[in-house]
Amino acid sequence: MLVKRYRILLPLVLLSAGCTKLPDVGGMPLPKLGTQEPVTYRDLSTIPDPPSPTPFDTSQSAIQQLSQERGTTQAAADTVRGESFTQPTSAPPKFMFQQ
Repeated sequence: MLVKRYRILLPLVLLSAGCTKLPDVGGMPLPKLGTQEPVTYRDLSTIPDPPSPTPFDTSQSAIQQLSQERGTTQAAADTVRGESFTQPTSAPPKFMFQQ
């Protein structure tokens, strides 16, 4: 019973003891806390106001123009799909060891 208790406790003790010397083991010293500059946060009063919303007429004309362009693109794609396609002839095979 005592052996079981130590079998669980011993690895935890060894791990915690090893973590105390971790910077020395890695060869990299920890940075000094006093040499770091303090964090500065942005002043929220300097953030500009959001832009005004786009007028309804402007957004509607943009939507209409984009819809027309989409229709034109769709018609062009259908035309290209409808055209016949001839498969190009393949090149004759090259043999590596021709004499």
